[in-house]
Amino acid sequence: MALYGAVPVLISHSTDRTMGIFWLNAAETWVDISSNTAGRTMFGKILDIVQVSSEAPQTDVRWISESGIIDIFIMLGPKPVDVFTQYASLTGTQTHRKRKCHRTLHCMQC
Repeated sequence: MALYGAVPVLISHSTDRTMGIFWLNAAETWVDISSNTAGRTMFGKILDIVQVSSEAPQTDVRWISESGIIDIFIMLGPKPVDVFTQYASLTGTQTHRKRKCHRTLHCMQC
């Protein structure tokens, strides 16, 4: 059982496009991420370049929710700022509160 809540958002970025996935589910959710290049040493990566490895880098993501209705939102970008704007339109943004007092006891209790 997880102790803390999180908002599962996955951002994928390349030279051509940025995309995002927002997984909305009230139940406990695990995100399993694996990569075929994870755990390789720097020497191993350089060796792949020198030997012209045909294996393309790949990252797999598995979303596992215990129960409930799952809403999946795909944010198509195409730029990073577009993905974050689309995400903010789904979740809203934080309002900025102005502080009217400066480090008084009353202000610290707010």
